[in-house]
Amino acid sequence: MSNPKVSICIPVYNSANYLTAAVESALAQRYDSFEVLIVDDCSTDGSADIAAGFAERSSLVRFVTNVTNIGMVPNWNRCLELARGEYIKFLFGDDLLSSPHNLECLAGILDRNQNVTLACSFRTFIDSNGNIMAERGFTPTGRPVSGLQAIRDCLTAAQNYIGEPSVVMFRKQQAERGFNNDYRQTVDLEMWFYLLLQGDIWCERESLAAFRRHPEQQTVLNVGELVHLEETLRLYDAYVHASGLRYPRLLEAALYYVQLYRVWKGHRYKGVLSREQAEQIISRYIPVKRFMCMIPLYKALNPLWKLVLSIRSHVKR
Repeated sequence: MSNPKVSICIPVYNSANYLTAAVESALAQRYDSFEVLIVDDCSTDGSADIAAGFAERSSLVRFVTNVTNIGMVPNWNRCLELARGEYIKFLFGDDLLSSPHNLECLAGILDRNQNVTLACSFRTFIDSNGNIMAERGFTPTGRPVSGLQAIRDCLTAAQNYIGEPSVVMFRKQQAERGFNNDYRQTVDLEMWFYLLLQGDIWCERESLAAFRRHPEQQTVLNVGELVHLEETLRLYDAYVHASGLRYPRLLEAALYYVQLYRVWKGHRYKGVLSREQAEQIISRYIPVKRFMCMIPLYKALNPLWKLVLSIRSHVKR
């Protein structure tokens, strides 16, 4: 198929335990114009053999293996580069398209709504054995929501309300910039923000994908290293002052302080960072002495802050 409507992109690195189920869920889609593109980044666990087997058995599957290991984000961009479809649907090798109507639903949203630049759905969280743990999704559903509002709400709560790459669909043309290599943990959210500066988001209430949680996934490793905290601060720098986003100065200062305190906790309570490392990060945004003086005020106001965020939350469980 030379010009499919949708490219299901599966970037793979050592996903042998789950890859078969992922590809089978892609091939089960009840949609008449799609390809399954698997790009293996020099796996050492047999993932390439599994992918090659699917490519031999199905004309819908294209399999590419990188000459050398290029890393997670470059491999995502390699998928974008090789994809032939107008629409891009990522599917990680350990996730599932849990509904055979995933492509039909999300592609239909993009077909009918030219102002929507990011289509997503609710998703279920599953464990390594496929047992359902929870269900979440961005709200409101069934109608377009301003992209700027979605960015603002995610930044305010420092949360990815939208979802993981396996949950969304977008137009290849609008994402030609590619994923930003400066990010590891929030690289997907940064791309969602980039797309949402161009238009709206639409979320379907039905759970169409399943995101698998297991100890070996990169997300778990990144959070353990507190990568997400520094990258959240970087997102603030990049998008708080983006076109159309306006924050009161006091709220903006509070957003930064909350993240800086989490960095401090990484040293003080978790031992992930040394004191010198934590102070180095904090000093980029505020003098360390001033940060220390504000800790009692932060602790006094933090319960109120959490209450406000819970009321404003866009996540339904």
